[in-house]
Amino acid sequence: MSSSNKPTRAQEHQKSNRQLLPRKSQNTDHEPQYAPLDVSDIPRAALTSVACNNCRVRKSKCDGRKPTCSACASRRQQCIYRAEVSHETMVELRKGSKDLFQALELLRTAPDEQALSVLERLRSSGSVSEFLQVLDSGVMKPPSPINPLDTSLVGTSASSTIELDLNMRYSSVFPTLETLDIKDVDLGLLAVNKRALASSNQQAAAPLTPFTPIEFGQSSETPTTSESFSTPSDTTGDTGVDPRLESLQIWQWTSVPVPENLAAQAISFYLVNEHPLLALFDADLFIRDFVAGGGRFCSQLLVSSLLAWACASYSQFEPRAQTLSLAFLREAKRRWKDLTDHTAITTLSSAMLLVITCNQHGQDKVGLFYLDASVQIGRRLGLFGDEETSVPNFNDDDELRTAASFAAWGTFGWHRLVLP
Repeated sequence: MSSSNKPTRAQEHQKSNRQLLPRKSQNTDHEPQYAPLDVSDIPRAALTSVACNNCRVRKSKCDGRKPTCSACASRRQQCIYRAEVSHETMVELRKGSKDLFQALELLRTAPDEQALSVLERLRSSGSVSEFLQVLDSGVMKPPSPINPLDTSLVGTSASSTIELDLNMRYSSVFPTLETLDIKDVDLGLLAVNKRALASSNQQAAAPLTPFTPIEFGQSSETPTTSESFSTPSDTTGDTGVDPRLESLQIWQWTSVPVPENLAAQAISFYLVNEHPLLALFDADLFIRDFVAGGGRFCSQLLVSSLLAWACASYSQFEPRAQTLSLAFLREAKRRWKDLTDHTAITTLSSAMLLVITCNQHGQDKVGLFYLDASVQIGRRLGLFGDEETSVPNFNDDDELRTAASFAAWGTFGWHRLVLP
């Protein structure tokens, strides 16, 4: 058989597929006629405006049948519908509650010699509204009785029906917010230093603002011994500046141009407000060596790290401190790199101060570096009780033991807070 008689690939493909033919012409005489479907004959599901309480809890569809819906009937449950309160009823209840509240306020605030007569007048009246209308004008009325239904969660009028309904049904969930008059607020409670505020009452024309540096007043009650900041619990807001900081010479510790009084105020603000929580070093030993210009418990790195964080916190009262905080942070980073031996108690405290300062300025990744470094320093110092490290004998030196205890517990507490 010759190759010319073999079918081509196109012919084989045509045989393997079904042949498509044109549509036959429609013959209307023999084919049945179908009418379009009338959707109006299909019963529509009844819309339910109010669902029963059981269907509300299950968030299922309720047909609204009364007294028992189909869902509750199939489950053999008691079907209860929430009573709908009309707007007129809401207004009437609101007015009645307001009258009752005003009458109660009059009885509560009336003088003792008039309270009995007010009560007798209330009992002789036909209603509370009548009592309020015919009330003698000589009785002292409250200046602005507070209606719990008139005040919403944001202090505005509760004119919305839904809000009014919520306040009536769930009064314990949505408590009443009483209006606050600014003249009733003791602005002295907002002062950081109450003693300084009391001594400057005569200067009412120059109130304390965030842009006014806080002047920490001196007091004869300020401790001058090691009990000043010996423990975190001893440091309170009334302690004030340590008198030793008056002789501070900041140029011995940093190259950042900062006024000595500003540096003392920032450090004092830290010791008074934040050291009780952080307690990363013994403040008494630090101030002693800090003012003396040298010692075992103060270093240039610790001073730069402390001022970086203290100025960041103090910047809410002194805007210049924000720029100084960044300058001290750069200086502390540079001094960290220049250190040849990081195994020191002051270096451990500096690392933790750099952690929180970096976090404050949005440098979280850099802060993680110092966080990891603090663990390594603490282990090399033997403060965390590792079996592989030799624990130094701190018992022979009371000051060294105290400084090591502050650094160890302050670092441990911060690590437990960040990495529980």
